[in-house]
Formats: sequence, C-alpha cells, structure tokens
Amino acid sequence: MRQATPTLTIADAAFTFNHMPTGGSTWLAGTGGPSDIEKVSVDYTWNIITPLLRPFFTGGQVTLHVESAMKNEQFN
Repeated sequence: MRQATPTLTIADAAFTFNHMPTGGSTWLAGTGGPSDIEKVSVDYTWNIITPLLRPFFTGGQVTLHVESAMKNEQFN
C-alpha cells in the first residue's frame, strides 16, 4: 500500500487485518493461516488543501476507507 501511494504517509495504526477461516462465515481479527481469506483495511484522513473545496468537507478533511481481500497461499 505504501509503495502504491508514495505521496501519502500512512501510519501502521491505519491498517487492520482480518481473516475468514476455510468454511467460515465471519471475519476474525489477525492474519490467519494457509487457505484462509485475508482482508486488509486502510483508514486514512486526508486534509484537503484546495481552498475552494475545503468548505464542502467537515473540518476540511475527508476520511478514506479501502478494503482488499485475497486468499492466503498454502505452504508445503
């Protein structure tokens, strides 16, 4: 994520990792194990620097939330 957004400084606390075990139906905290579905979420508060846009956002900020899910590889 940090490599994809080099102009943003994203703190470690902005990242959340969850996993869904094989056959499971709910997300659990942590990174999980082989064959689990992983989900990483990132929350970032961006300060709007354009004076014309700032008044349209509370406190001149917007909170961005992104999530991505992937399957953990099996290790042999």
